[in-house]
Amino acid sequence: MLSININDLSAECVDFFQHLPPGEPCAVTDAGRTLALVIGMNAPKSATPRPAGFYAGQIIIAPDFNEPLADWDEALDRPIF
Repeated sequence: MLSININDLSAECVDFFQHLPPGEPCAVTDAGRTLALVIGMNAPKSATPRPAGFYAGQIIIAPDFNEPLADWDEALDRPIF
């Protein structure tokens, strides 16, 4: 497994991530202690754009969505401590 010191990573961050092979784990360390495990990923494939209105008619928002909850006023009247 690869290993890189946090100071080296901060100095060469962009170059490091661009050259980390897909699926290859790399431990990020500081003074010999492992801080994180970074795993290289494949670049996402460009997806075709979704048409506008793709979910039209499938999402319903309740008419009282913005109304306060029934017990909200009661909760505000109670002392906190």
